Amino acid sequence: MIRFIQCVRRKPGLPVDEFRRHWQAYQKALEELAGVSDARRMTVGFGLEIPHNSAIQEMRGTLEPFDAVLEVWWDSGAAIARQEDRPEIQERLAAIRAMQVQFMDLHASSFFFASEETDKVLE
Repeated sequence: MIRFIQCVRRKPGLPVDEFRRHWQAYQKALEELAGVSDARRMTVGFGLEIPHNSAIQEMRGTLEPFDAVLEVWWDSGAAIARQEDRPEIQERLAAIRAMQVQFMDLHASSFFFASEETDKVLE
């Protein structure tokens, strides 16, 4: 499996509730794109403002949690490559990119592809 991962930070000064409002429309557009691109799975999570996160940051000297994390899975790189030149995919990607600049701090965010090497359920 190949995953596309977005670790997103909101624009400076943008309140969390406004970020989430933008995210709702963004997520819907991504779900539609995933559906037409033969994606197998999509997950979204939001960073939590909890004492454990603050403690970890202080202890390890890390950055704050991302505001949102999105992952989309495909069977293979070839499955993704088959989608790239489709006009419908290109149109949807352009609309998604236009949405991103409205509420994301793209320079502080990270988007990347990764392989899935292990998927083990721990009991």
